[in-house]
Amino acid sequence: MKKTALYQYFTALIFFFALASGAAGEVSLKDQVDSLIDSANPNLNAGIYVESLKTHEPLYQRNLHRYYIPASALKIVTSLAALAELGPKYTYATNLYLNESKKVKGGYDLFLEFDGDPTFTTDQLTKLFKQVQKDNPGIKLGNLVVDTYAMGRIPPLNPGVLLEDVETCETTPVSAAIIDGNFYDYLLMPAKRVGKPAVLKSKSGLKPPYPIENNTKTAAQGRNTWRSYGFVGGTMRIEGEIEKNKRIELPTRSLKKYLKAHIELALKQSGANIQGNIVWKPVPPYLKPVATHKSAPLEKILIDASQRSDNLIFDAVFLKVATRPDVSPVKTWKEAGKRIKRIIHKNFGVDLTHSVIADGSGLSRYNLMTPAQFSSLLIAAYSKPDIGQEFFETLPVNGGRGTLSMRMTEDNMTEKVHAKTGSMSGVSSLVGDVTTDNNDTLIIVFLMNDFVGPSLKYRNLQDDLCRVLVKQ
Repeated sequence: MKKTALYQYFTALIFFFALASGAAGEVSLKDQVDSLIDSANPNLNAGIYVESLKTHEPLYQRNLHRYYIPASALKIVTSLAALAELGPKYTYATNLYLNESKKVKGGYDLFLEFDGDPTFTTDQLTKLFKQVQKDNPGIKLGNLVVDTYAMGRIPPLNPGVLLEDVETCETTPVSAAIIDGNFYDYLLMPAKRVGKPAVLKSKSGLKPPYPIENNTKTAAQGRNTWRSYGFVGGTMRIEGEIEKNKRIELPTRSLKKYLKAHIELALKQSGANIQGNIVWKPVPPYLKPVATHKSAPLEKILIDASQRSDNLIFDAVFLKVATRPDVSPVKTWKEAGKRIKRIIHKNFGVDLTHSVIADGSGLSRYNLMTPAQFSSLLIAAYSKPDIGQEFFETLPVNGGRGTLSMRMTEDNMTEKVHAKTGSMSGVSSLVGDVTTDNNDTLIIVFLMNDFVGPSLKYRNLQDDLCRVLVKQ
């Protein structure tokens, strides 16, 4: 049922209930919400909670303590843990060091220390290499020593992700070393004539260490186009029909090979020539940086990442927070999740002991949280002026920005909803707040699991629930 039809159906239901009950006043919020859910799917497994921040009165609750897969709504937990523990102004620092070389007489070994910056690029690394040469004219370079241990030795891929998510780069390897998102960035370009093969081009010129079979054709303008890709045997097969340029993100099978290739590309682009080898080991603690790249502040990274629901960035931030050097080492993603729970409890007083935090992005289906846990965390966050406002700015806005930019766009609804979306097969979530016409702020938690088929129906249901709440 389309959104407009669903809303009309809801209106008819309310009118029917009013007549049947003989009520002179308005139908209760509970009846309105229940009617909307029943009209979408009477068997829906939904966890819902709504509370007024003005009165702290629960306005609606359904399956308050049942556990749900939250999908990307879990990014709220990562954002709050990071803002509380690192601070909104925190910046990542990727450093270069020099030390006397034993390999090249009169030369220096160059040390590259990654810090887990999820936004770091080949171009930024090129500028770092250029800076060293500019500050040290005529320098002779021996080995390039690469330090990727800032976040310990946690496996770069979460064991709880699906193979198809790896193949389509929904998730990519996460370590202290991240360059260009740790995936191979390709562009599919249509030919000049319909039916001809589309051209596949690497944006950086670097290619993955596996064969690629491109069977994509050029489609006529205005035609419904499609593309799909994945491994068949050991070959990456890309198929589909396109009418305009389409981006393709191809997976990294070996993170070390990927990093080495991008480091070598940056060396070449900078004109730096190492006479030794690229080796992998920690930077000696007594060295001082000779060149540094600082990332944007954490608050800006989270705002940008939340709008497009960037899984890599949130997983990288998750591990950065969990592996701070002033605490005991964390060796697995599972241990990192437990550390994040302790950080949430310390900073917000919310007990997540009986939840599952398997990653920072929400991509793992092992993640489990209840509506009560989400609502308690949001209420605690909004009560902290030093964190609440920064967190509020990270959330997508209906009719405005991010994953809610095309939802609830009518004039009387625009920018009334600030919330994180979450979507995967059989899962749809919306967690954040709604501003009512009476200037109250309502905490909302909509967690919907275990349905079959497209999630559009449930996104429309969430939107209609928000429309009802705005009128409260």
